[in-house]
Amino acid sequence: MSLVKTRGLKFTYPMAKGEVLRGVDLKVESGELVLIIGSSGSGKSTLLKVLSGISPYLTGGTLAGEVRVLGKNMKRRRERNEVPGRVFYMPQEPEYYIIFRRAITEATVPYLEESSKLRQAELLGQKALRKWLPQISPNSHTATLSAGEKQRLVLSHLEASTSELYLLDEPMTHLDAEGRELFRRCLTEKVRQGGAAVIVTPSPEGYWELIQRANKVLLMEGGRIGPLPEPVHCVDNVRSWSRTPETPLEVRSPSPSKFKRSENPGGRLRLSGKSSRREVPQRGKSERYEVRKRCPIIEVHSLEVSCGNRELFTGLTFAIFEGEVFLIKGRNGSGKTTLLRTLLGFVKPQRGVLKAPWIGESGWRGGSGLKVGYLPQNPMDIFTCETLIEDLRLSWAKGRRSEPFSFASRKFIRALYLEGLEKEDPFNLSAGQRQRAAIASVLIGFPQIIFLDEPTRGMDRKSYVALKRMLGELSPTTTIIISTHTDLFDSLGDKVLILDGGGEGV
Repeated sequence: MSLVKTRGLKFTYPMAKGEVLRGVDLKVESGELVLIIGSSGSGKSTLLKVLSGISPYLTGGTLAGEVRVLGKNMKRRRERNEVPGRVFYMPQEPEYYIIFRRAITEATVPYLEESSKLRQAELLGQKALRKWLPQISPNSHTATLSAGEKQRLVLSHLEASTSELYLLDEPMTHLDAEGRELFRRCLTEKVRQGGAAVIVTPSPEGYWELIQRANKVLLMEGGRIGPLPEPVHCVDNVRSWSRTPETPLEVRSPSPSKFKRSENPGGRLRLSGKSSRREVPQRGKSERYEVRKRCPIIEVHSLEVSCGNRELFTGLTFAIFEGEVFLIKGRNGSGKTTLLRTLLGFVKPQRGVLKAPWIGESGWRGGSGLKVGYLPQNPMDIFTCETLIEDLRLSWAKGRRSEPFSFASRKFIRALYLEGLEKEDPFNLSAGQRQRAAIASVLIGFPQIIFLDEPTRGMDRKSYVALKRMLGELSPTTTIIISTHTDLFDSLGDKVLILDGGGEGV
């Protein structure tokens, strides 16, 4: 039975210059797993919104062509209203899915449809929390959860769902290795039971096991869908995969990380790194730089930070020197974002010593003479203007103005593939485009110290390769601190800080 059938599907947003979907033909049968890979802005999220009934009825816009979901014509209101209860849709940003304040309430809601008894539903919700979020209290406020924890909470709804069709928009963006494995097992079971799943992602990175199991792996570019060319060969810095008509999909494991955890059996934090001399690729060549380390820019000694009743980390001691690339890594809820915000002075530690030029007794004080750039986990927090070019101009004016604006803006727009988006409202861009725009807004001020919180969120492969190259060129003269749960920046890092326990607060 065809659960999804589209023919010549076209969609245009209000006030948009052109069509986002341009004649999409897609067919999904019961029990199928379909993976759609496409670059940022190719129309992946819009396709799922149309299939779920969100567009155009909540977003506005013009829909043309044939689109049937579960046998219902989505262009007819009466038939469309029969679909939502049978379709599970997970948006790109998990915070938009969560409604309730308490984690236990949010986890219990999916079970209320199956059980008429509230107590029984609560027990099932508690069981789901212990599986997906074992480190948090059931009464934790959902606003204090990290992005990875929020995504886990939403995926606990997936496990409880009895829907026939699952539409998942980049479901593993914020998940660590453990969370990804939980998701893969859950989704595989849903498909085995006869459900169908459509997953969209900008990059195959992290989806290798699902690619092996997928019935269809499709490519989406420019609002159109087609099969991946045969043979397919995609080489990534972390993994490579190939597919030919004669051989099944081959998955190769990534090379071991060059960072090794130091021996610290009793500690919850481990610190290790490599020599301060490193090779940085620039303009196709490798040049060796000597990083001068006179005195540390940031000093941390016996730091303790808590969020509510959650103890994030204790006894944290390290130093960050000028010109270093410092990585903060850890699983979901380990405290990466909280540590980054503490180093910025936005979060006040309970105990310990934190020294940085921009931090006073009450936190952030500025006036240090150093230009600091900060990319938050949600890039929408930094946009204030109506167009991208205006945001870039504002960031440049507040920065060091090392280069004329016309030259600097062209350089970053070209390097981060933002051509043609200069006059667009950042809030109307796709998640990947918005992330690249936010990075350009941070870097165009040429800050001396850069804080990046999960900078590859929603980005396709060519975008994070470009970002990695840019950071490599900046690192000899710029201090860069990156919070991430991936291994993409390991080759750039001078030091890596691994947080083993605790949670991540806001």
